[in-house]
Amino acid sequence: MPAAVGDRVADAGGTVGAVTTTQDATSGVLYPEGQAEVAAALADALGLPGTAQVGDVDRVTVVVGSGDAARLACSD
Repeated sequence: MPAAVGDRVADAGGTVGAVTTTQDATSGVLYPEGQAEVAAALADALGLPGTAQVGDVDRVTVVVGSGDAARLACSD
């Protein structure tokens, strides 16, 4: 399922790096310092408004929680 979300981002013109699985229950967007605007726009586009937060990541990173996987993989 995470790969399907990556496919949606790529189809929208984004660059997708490695797609891995996580045990996180909550979805959100993590970003390094200086990338808040991009991260917030991505979070809004994915239907995750208000979830963007600074994290220990090298690039903007989408975390897909187990409860959101099916919803985020669907292209509405």
